Amino acid sequence: MSAAILVEAVRIRQAQPVKAPVAIKYRDDGRELPTLTLMSNWQTRKQQYRDVDTYTVEEIPTGMDGRAFLLHRDPATVEAEGPDADAYYGVLVARNGQDHECECKGFQAHGRCKHHDALRSLLEAGHIGHTLAGSLAPPVSNEVAPF
Repeated sequence: MSAAILVEAVRIRQAQPVKAPVAIKYRDDGRELPTLTLMSNWQTRKQQYRDVDTYTVEEIPTGMDGRAFLLHRDPATVEAEGPDADAYYGVLVARNGQDHECECKGFQAHGRCKHHDALRSLLEAGHIGHTLAGSLAPPVSNEVAPF
């Protein structure tokens, strides 16, 4: 299964919230873990996105009311960022729409991020397993969510 959608994600620019488009590409061929590509900061002059980030998506169990995922970052990107770079982000998409969480720096600073916005949009559109209103899909691994 493959999906491509455009989401209006709230971003912080000059200490003010603004809506910016984030293009989301989700690919799940059923053989390996799905991949998620987030494209942001469209450059009109170059006709391309400035930021393109690709993650491997792993759903993990959570004791909270929602669905938890590990977004494994590209190893080359992690290595290029140095020893303090995060190898993955834990993301909780809460069923109630307000208790969500992400371990990225953007979420920690502003309480919102493109990772959560993308996963929530994909879940609500039915591109990842069941919608949030339905039952939870079985997890891929037995690792407990880090939050």
